[in-house]
Amino acid sequence: MKIFLSHSSKNKFYGEKLVELLRSVGVKETEIIFTSNTAYGIPVGQNIFNWLKSQISENPFVIYLLSEEYYQSIACLNEMGAAWIIENKHAAIFTPNFNLSSKEFQTGALDPREMGFYINDEERILSFLHLISESFEISQNHIIISQSVKKFLNELMVMTSIL
Repeated sequence: MKIFLSHSSKNKFYGEKLVELLRSVGVKETEIIFTSNTAYGIPVGQNIFNWLKSQISENPFVIYLLSEEYYQSIACLNEMGAAWIIENKHAAIFTPNFNLSSKEFQTGALDPREMGFYINDEERILSFLHLISESFEISQNHIIISQSVKKFLNELMVMTSIL
């Protein structure tokens, strides 16, 4: 099983921080699909759409990194629809300024009543990591997890104050 991070390229920073968090708690690089970083993305010589289709059909755990930019991207909406049809395990993570009342979110393929969380919510991040641990081997050392989450949140706070 892999983790597929469905995101808008305009939210690359948040995706990079999520990948760093996942790696810091023990998720292997071979278990992550993140197309904004060539180390985790589409291999050279592959057709973008065929490769993504094959990855989604392998039933990955999908992280939907939702933002206004996500809903403005045809590619993101295609990814969402493809993963939704396959009924992948998933989590919805919202960028800090995402409006949960937006028409796109309320009427989209994802159920808005299903619990998602803002990327800067420490308790939900911890809950999310527990969910990830059901399908992926991550550290059981609570200190490592705590330190990783604190670093993640600090970096988000610094960057969002700059943005």
